[in-house]
Amino acid sequence: MKIAILADPLDTQSAGIHVYTRELIKAMLKADKKNIYLIIRAKKGQEDFGNVAQVIVPIQSFPPMH
Repeated sequence: MKIAILADPLDTQSAGIHVYTRELIKAMLKADKKNIYLIIRAKKGQEDFGNVAQVIVPIQSFPPMH
């Protein structure tokens, strides 16, 4: 099964939800070697999730702020 994780808190938060999201992803990857994971996030981060693909989708405000 392919599982996508919307992980924008990794890039948009700096406290609790950021830590929770990071540790949840790590625990899921450690426990489950059968499924394929994809992490969707706002920017490239420093976390090491092994060979899991990460898709960068920049967050933009609407309407665009100039």
